[in-house]
Amino acid sequence: MTQQPQPLPADHQPGANKPPIRELLADVLAGLPQALIVEYLDLTNKRDALQAEEADAGREKITDESAGPLADYIKRVGTHIEKADDARKAVKKPVLQAGEKIDGFFKTITEPLSALKSTSTDRLTGYQRERANEERRRRKEEAKRAAEEARKAAEEAAAREKAAQSERELAGAIGAAEIAKQAEADAEKARKLATAPASALAQTRSAGGAVASLRTEWKFKNLDRATLDLEALRPFLPMDAMDKAVRAYIKAGNRPVNGVQPLKGVEIYEDTKATVR
Repeated sequence: MTQQPQPLPADHQPGANKPPIRELLADVLAGLPQALIVEYLDLTNKRDALQAEEADAGREKITDESAGPLADYIKRVGTHIEKADDARKAVKKPVLQAGEKIDGFFKTITEPLSALKSTSTDRLTGYQRERANEERRRRKEEAKRAAEEARKAAEEAAAREKAAQSERELAGAIGAAEIAKQAEADAEKARKLATAPASALAQTRSAGGAVASLRTEWKFKNLDRATLDLEALRPFLPMDAMDKAVRAYIKAGNRPVNGVQPLKGVEIYEDTKATVR
């Protein structure tokens, strides 16, 4: 026989006599800056000492004699930066792990529901597409019928105007022309309805207030890198993408030769910077 789980005592129920988790996190985060200052006082003291050492040295012109000590100073500064960064990673690691646990918990709620939403949306999309296609066909037939009526009305008006002999017949021809004009307006309205976007062809409104309709989105496929018209895309290329492409171009070994730039629209140049190991 399977033993049924026993209910927890009142004081052991989740959240019993405890503040909400958001309050607990807020308290921890509020005290974090001061805790870091106390825990890593040696790092901030060393930082201050290095800053003071640089200030004492001044900004005098570097000589062969002072270049070596300056390189040593830069190395010590770099070593302390690495030490502080290692401490930052150590402090942040459990925070990141806690964040992953929080994400993991809520994903147990959102991911299965997202899958259900996607499946249900696919089903509704199929239904809405069928409705839109049917409505499109109906409107095209209506537009075709209206266009035919407008053509006939125009022909009749023209014929009556041509055949009119008396004032009475002329009045009838004018009336036929007005009818033809209205028929053409109706035909134009029907043409516009037949070419309406998909979102206007199929809508479902629920008792709960939800409105379902189709949304049109243009996509692409079969992108061919070799034949893609990059010139047409130029206005739409973000600057960071172009920067990345130029860096890759330079990294591939393309350099100016005898002062001649290998690539239009950009200046490639050699730069140097001191490095201390």
